Amino acid sequence: MGGDEGDFRFNGQTIDYAPRPPGIEGKKDVFVVYIVGDSMAPRFEDGDPAYIDPHRRPKARDYVVVELKSEDDGEAGDAFVKRLVRRSGGKVVVEQHNPPKELVFDEADIARVHRVIPWTELIGI
Repeated sequence: MGGDEGDFRFNGQTIDYAPRPPGIEGKKDVFVVYIVGDSMAPRFEDGDPAYIDPHRRPKARDYVVVELKSEDDGEAGDAFVKRLVRRSGGKVVVEQHNPPKELVFDEADIARVHRVIPWTELIGI
């Protein structure tokens, strides 16, 4: 579900099914989010799919989905597709491309950080 600030929420609803590229045929629990907005353009354009690996820990410079904890019990928290800059001192620092800026999240406010699978890995290179 998209939001006004380019964020979205994992609401548990399946919208569609996407084909599995050859590089991830055997991976478990991979899912796709569709990009909303242009904060990550030109890397990700509005409507682009991003394949997510919930099991592989992201490293600096990986594109990620940062899912925040919800303020309301039973509700999903906000989530953002950004590029990981660093994790240290209880903070997660990410960047966006358009307009260029860094966002800082407290680790305590984060439910999960998922890695976006790079295109070369998706196609098996």
